[in-house]
Amino acid sequence: TTDVTGNTRIASTSIVIGFEILPTITLTASPNPVSLTAVSAPGVVTFTAIVGNPPTGAPPVRNVRVTLSDGTVLFSGSAGGTIMATYKFSAAGPYTATATVTDANGATATSFVNGLVIP
Repeated sequence: TTDVTGNTRIASTSIVIGFEILPTITLTASPNPVSLTAVSAPGVVTFTAIVGNPPTGAPPVRNVRVTLSDGTVLFSGSAGGTIMATYKFSAAGPYTATATVTDANGATATSFVNGLVIP
């Protein structure tokens, strides 16, 4: 900038942008849809949650929770890697399964699966 007497000055501002590496999780359900009258394992669904491995410097995973839309808790704990849980449905209809991972800083990531139980 230049003032009224012709003196020039350079103005600068430093901006520090921080970021956090967020945890990651994916959730699958198999089979989907599931049949209550299947010959093999009627009504049984296997849920697989895969927790991403935090890179160097990222906060560690503190909690993983997998639940169904009716509030049923399939898994809750401080695991990482691959988590598998099975559940036997007894009634036909839609369901939603949710997997949430929380890191040591309280950051979360969530994955959903919408499924269907057929008669």
